Amino acid sequence: MTVHLEQEICEAIEHASHSGVLLFHEAAARIHRHMAYPADAALAALVERRILSEARIRKIPVLFTTDPHPILPPPLDASDLLNGYADAHP
Repeated sequence: MTVHLEQEICEAIEHASHSGVLLFHEAAARIHRHMAYPADAALAALVERRILSEARIRKIPVLFTTDPHPILPPPLDASDLLNGYADAHP
């Protein structure tokens, strides 16, 4: 099982590096499917920590969401703040 979990972690990180962001909920769920049921909480926490560690090492941004297809707001710049965008869209 260890080799299979390692392979799943590597595949999740590889997918994230191609897409530019790691969807943590999706990556963790994908890996937890391959763990014994009921999942050992300590092992699950170690796997999640490993996912986050690999993402940090490779400088991949991590998005924590339960929505499988999140719609990200456009980034703000100084002109948006001057035009009151931040006040209108908190």
